[in-house]
Amino acid sequence: MTFLNMKNLNDDDGDEGVFSKLMQQVCKTDPNISEEEIANPGKGGTWAYKDEVTITYEFGDAGSYSSLKRAMEKQVFHKAIVLSTAVKLNRHAFVRDTRVLTILVCLRALQRKLHNQPLHVIAENSMDNTSMLAIAPTAEHDGIPDFVNTHAIYACALAQSLAYPRMVPFISSLFSREDGTPNIFLIDAMELLHEGEWTFGSIVALVKKSLPDDVVIGLRQSSGKVLILVRQPSYGMFLKMVLQSCLCWRAAAIQ
Repeated sequence: MTFLNMKNLNDDDGDEGVFSKLMQQVCKTDPNISEEEIANPGKGGTWAYKDEVTITYEFGDAGSYSSLKRAMEKQVFHKAIVLSTAVKLNRHAFVRDTRVLTILVCLRALQRKLHNQPLHVIAENSMDNTSMLAIAPTAEHDGIPDFVNTHAIYACALAQSLAYPRMVPFISSLFSREDGTPNIFLIDAMELLHEGEWTFGSIVALVKKSLPDDVVIGLRQSSGKVLILVRQPSYGMFLKMVLQSCLCWRAAAIQ
């Protein structure tokens, strides 16, 4: 995992910079990680956690072609997360989306030039019509869209609320970050199920048995396609393929 931003790794005097200090907070926030388990913390801008996750830092502007090229020449990337926001800068939505699109085009061009492999870019658009502009530089493979269209999500929530007023408290709770409110996230299906053929009803029952407070609402294929509330006649015999390398949705804290 590589971070590319303009936070200094070290100060001019050789002291630890902003990014190094942020990385030190990992041990304090995650009780499962101790300082002894981090190999060569910060040496050469690299942190290795439990020999499983390696975090590398690159100083530079993600909107700069040369900075992106320097980072992408060192290794092959399969996913990229692009953030348009900047600390203490209240940029206009048009400016934020322009920056995201610039980075996206540079990523596509460099990935094709350096490695010629598919690259999935995850970004959040500030204006609704920006998501359509991302169609042009898509990679030559069947994948999921690059943008998380927040405006489309808000529009769906508004339409549902207007159509079904009694659902408003429940829909609102999905957007809440307070403890005890519903949450939707992914788990590795193979943590709870062994490889084989499963009907969706069987998956729901088995997950409910292991995690009584959670409800399975769909499946995610290795290709990225999400199946919500799978119908038995259509997908019952195809779940073997899905479960070999999929993530399973579950909703937490459902009352």
